[in-house]
Amino acid sequence: MLWYNIILLEKEQASVFWFFFITGLRHFDKICCFRRPFFHEAV
Repeated sequence: MLWYNIILLEKEQASVFWFFFITGLRHFDKICCFRRPFFHEAV
């Protein structure tokens, strides 16, 4: 049920969901770029 609710949320608010998701990845990249320099290329 949890994954089902996440899928519904993604369909209803896809733009908002991906905005915060990608923003979170970029923020994580800035913190850990010195430890994993290849992470930025993967994103």
